[in-house]
Amino acid sequence: MSANNYPPIPNGTMVKTTVPNSDMAGGWNELALAERLGRWGKKGTVVEHSDSHGLCYKVMFDDNAVAWFDPQEFELST
Repeated sequence: MSANNYPPIPNGTMVKTTVPNSDMAGGWNELALAERLGRWGKKGTVVEHSDSHGLCYKVMFDDNAVAWFDPQEFELST
């Protein structure tokens, strides 16, 4: 993948979180799990990405709360 195409979902992209299945919910620390609580099915905006432990995205919601999600845990929104 070229640098021009990375990250695959650019900052500012609108997304809607989806409810993860049980095998996708693992691997998050307690703080991340607390930040994600109550955010399923909500629309937000990608504001950051990380690939230190696999690609994931920080999403900001209407109330300015942020949480990290795997790419499989949201869909692109309008």
